[in-house]
Amino acid sequence: MNYSKHFKRLSLALTFIATLMLCNAAYAKPDSSSKRHIDKVTQKKIEHKSKHANIKHVQAKHVAAAKSEKRSKKIAEKKRSAHIVKMSKSGICHDYSSKHYARTKHFTEFHSMKACLKAGGRLPKK
Repeated sequence: MNYSKHFKRLSLALTFIATLMLCNAAYAKPDSSSKRHIDKVTQKKIEHKSKHANIKHVQAKHVAAAKSEKRSKKIAEKKRSAHIVKMSKSGICHDYSSKHYARTKHFTEFHSMKACLKAGGRLPKK
């Protein structure tokens, strides 16, 4: 058997482990100054993470508020438009129940169907 090959591998592994133990602060015998340094670094990491989490939380609040505001604007617009009668350029009066109400983009607003008809508009054929 070729023991020199196995010996080289074992020697390299032991050297690697010894190097790790000397370089790593967890294995090295910490003196008070290095322990304080580690504590400070740990504390900074914790502060950074909590600050980052707080920023994300605040951003999430703003996004939720913006979405809520957008939703409430849409609801208010729907409620407002439910009462508006649209008279198209061709003179057809569409209330909210009309199938072409949403499609009508260029129109004059009226508060009732009576007002729209009185202004010269007509009812949709069907």
